[in-house]
Amino acid sequence: MFKYAIMAMAILFVFIGCSKKTESPLTYTIANVGDLTLRQTQDTTVIYAVGYTSGKQEAVTLQLDSLPTGITVAPATASGTGTFVANFAIHVATPAQGVYPVTLRSTTASGVKKEQRINITILPGFAYSVGGLSDVTVLQYKDTSINMPVSISVASGTPENVTIVPDSIPSGVTITPVSTSGLPPFSTTFAIRVKANTTGTFPLVFRTSSASTVTKTSRVNLVIGSNTNCAATIAGSYTASDACSPTPGSSSYTSNVTVTGASQIKIPIYFIGLTANLNCTNGTFTIEPKAYLDLTITGGSGTFNANQIVATYTVSGTVNTVCTTTLNR
Repeated sequence: MFKYAIMAMAILFVFIGCSKKTESPLTYTIANVGDLTLRQTQDTTVIYAVGYTSGKQEAVTLQLDSLPTGITVAPATASGTGTFVANFAIHVATPAQGVYPVTLRSTTASGVKKEQRINITILPGFAYSVGGLSDVTVLQYKDTSINMPVSISVASGTPENVTIVPDSIPSGVTITPVSTSGLPPFSTTFAIRVKANTTGTFPLVFRTSSASTVTKTSRVNLVIGSNTNCAATIAGSYTASDACSPTPGSSSYTSNVTVTGASQIKIPIYFIGLTANLNCTNGTFTIEPKAYLDLTITGGSGTFNANQIVATYTVSGTVNTVCTTTLNR
């Protein structure tokens, strides 16, 4: 009996030993591991393929470590079991140009780690320069059109669309188009129309931007000079309307304003031509007395700018009234 008991115990120990046999450790591969070349302000995605080879099935976690300041990765870690794909979105913000060593670390659920060293090379990001802009000089009251050429050239990096937008436009100035864009190098032209009344120096602002760069501001000066020969500037065809009080009623007609002197114009109104002596500096004028049949204009005054003339005068005689004639281009 003792002999059989010993044999049974031996068989039991063999069975227990076999059941506790250690499982082989996990082996796996990581594909697509290699050095990266990126540009400043660039976003990219790297994809690592983890392949199960043999051994224990357990989770593997991947992580990009030892990143330099200015480079971020999302997600921070990526995990999976068996064969899976890990995607990492890399954003390059502001690191200096150069080569940076980075560690790709993989860790199994049981704590076994592997490390692979890769290099990230940072090249200059997209940069561009703005050319062609220059100061503009015009005269007050004068309707002036100017073509402003603008050129965009590549300074570094891979070209991307650049948008140009005129901004902070002074009163009396229109710029078309309101915006334009293109892939550098390219050139475009903005049409600037100035019908300004006030002298001085005013900024014209052009803002440029691209997908990966901050907005740049380019400024030129709009210089509006004093117009000492303003009579010639404001002469031309207008639509006129008269309004008189206490005499009711008004009329509308075409009035062709002509030059009669260096600072003098003739303003045809409904029934007579008014002679106006201009003050080109402040945009005002005085009206000379005038007789017409049994009516007398005893004088008056007015204002003018690039688009409008307003004259107020007194009529006496068979009709006694105060009239205002407004002329618009």
